[in-house]
Amino acid sequence: VLDEEITAGVPVVVPEPSCCAALRDELLEMLPHDPQARRLAAQTYTLEEFLCKYAPDFRYPRVDGRIVVQQHCHHRAVMGTDAQRAVLQATGAMVEFPETGCCGLAGSWGFEKAKHDLSLACGERVLFPLLRDTDEQTVVVADGFSCRTQIFQGLRRPALHTAQVLRDALRSRNAVGLQGEERS
Repeated sequence: VLDEEITAGVPVVVPEPSCCAALRDELLEMLPHDPQARRLAAQTYTLEEFLCKYAPDFRYPRVDGRIVVQQHCHHRAVMGTDAQRAVLQATGAMVEFPETGCCGLAGSWGFEKAKHDLSLACGERVLFPLLRDTDEQTVVVADGFSCRTQIFQGLRRPALHTAQVLRDALRSRNAVGLQGEERS
């Protein structure tokens, strides 16, 4: 489907960390000798990586206040925190990447009846107590859909994707704080 774009070197921006990890890491394990797989892996980016590489002079909108980031396990393991940290810090917000570990949902794993309680227990280990202790004005960022879902279902607190934070701040260009959209 993307053969021409891959050959032409068009960057592929993936909003979901697990999808980025699949294209950048797991695809190469499945197709180690496929040159198109290698090309695709090399030109797949998270939004933050894309902005850092292709828009280094972008004027980020200001976000006043504090942002706490729950980084998706695949994001942390495969892509690291540098680009996400750079983009969020460029907004002027006070950005924190606490060592919370896994949110506990892990894709569909936490939805399985036999694993649901364990999934919530993972969230209760560090993440949920940390977020309960943060004020409502603190923006919670979680680029992973699983993480956002777990945070909302476990705490009834919205978490935003970095793209949503930037969108909201660009709309206001003088954000005093951002309100998340409730998603279940």
